[in-house]
Amino acid sequence: MSFDASAFLNQTVSGPLSTTITACPEGEWTAKVSDGDNFINFREVNTKNGPRAICEINYEILDDGVKSQLGRDRVYARQTIWLDTTSSGGIDTGEGKNVDLGRLRAALGQNDGSPWTFNSLKGAGPLVVRVSQRSDTNNPENKYADVVRVARIS
Repeated sequence: MSFDASAFLNQTVSGPLSTTITACPEGEWTAKVSDGDNFINFREVNTKNGPRAICEINYEILDDGVKSQLGRDRVYARQTIWLDTTSSGGIDTGEGKNVDLGRLRAALGQNDGSPWTFNSLKGAGPLVVRVSQRSDTNNPENKYADVVRVARIS
């Protein structure tokens, strides 16, 4: 399908559009790392101790009950991981560093010491994710689904 802006501009829409999206419910769900182009996003934030790198991992929830409950073919949740970096900007592999990233890699069987890149996460899984909901600070009625824990499927 190609996008025709001219036809789209003149399209008549009958009825109201949604103004909210229901977030993934809290609980433990089977998931995989998204295999889309936005499976991971990086950003830098300024903290009182200087700039810090953050990666946000997007998960696709695989549970058919959740998809049915929300009336969607795909349900997503996001995990925010603060990264510890070296002075040269690489991933710090020191003791007690990047623990959440290490837990994710372990849950996916990717933490065995062999060469690894963030691209190895794309589409990886399945694994179990614990989802918690968080309210938007500007509008508490808007909820976000945050992954707060990951685990290997036993």
